[in-house]
Amino acid sequence: MKGLILSGGRGLAHPVLISEPFIGAEPFVMYLGDNLLNKGTANFVEEFDREKPAAQILLERVPDPQMFGVAELSYGSLAYGWTRKDG
Repeated sequence: MKGLILSGGRGLAHPVLISEPFIGAEPFVMYLGDNLLNKGTANFVEEFDREKPAAQILLERVPDPQMFGVAELSYGSLAYGWTRKDG
């Protein structure tokens, strides 16, 4: 596994854009600093490899959503909106 640590506030698409020479056409994981996956990523990576979706977003209900970004879901659990957390 290889990784890049990026900083700055240019939005989530920016690290993907500047990482293209590094990752090429390979599948990749964008793991944000405030992601909380206490059971690791192995199962999600295996599912991604098996299903080959264009993208996969992992969501979790939390008691204090104002501390995190909030996804808006449509019927069938498709994300159609995202609200950034403050700060």
